[in-house]
Amino acid sequence: MVAAILMTLLAAGGAVAFGGGFGPKNDGRPGPDPERHARKLEMMSVVLDLSESQKAQIEEVFKAGFEAAEPYHEQMRQAREQIRDLVTSGSYDEAKVRELAQKVSSAEVELMVAKARTHSQVYALLTPEQRQKADKLAPLFEGRRGHHGRHGGERCR
Repeated sequence: MVAAILMTLLAAGGAVAFGGGFGPKNDGRPGPDPERHARKLEMMSVVLDLSESQKAQIEEVFKAGFEAAEPYHEQMRQAREQIRDLVTSGSYDEAKVRELAQKVSSAEVELMVAKARTHSQVYALLTPEQRQKADKLAPLFEGRRGHHGRHGGERCR
């Protein structure tokens, strides 16, 4: 529940919450976008009244999260590229496509775990008052849907 609340805060857009930071990066590849997370951190700072120390710690948590996630984004990119090549090569191999799809699925699981870990670490840095404010904002965004890259899907909550 705690991770879901923080995920909601981190994923929601607008003046009361924060835009998604996972999507195409500036170079067009899927994955975390550090610039988006910097804007998100600034919005969190305003809404939750973060101290400079909290901002610095959260920035480090985000940075570690980016570094942990990057190999999984790369695995997904490579597997999807290989699937695309199989589909367009004229020699479709369903067993190979299934194997590659399983790699994508495994990487997605690891990314969800990494996101939950990051959001839990951020939530742990909040004061009880900030957590209370975060908890109050979460219901505003229950059931919202967002888009993750070009594949879309329900936002993690």
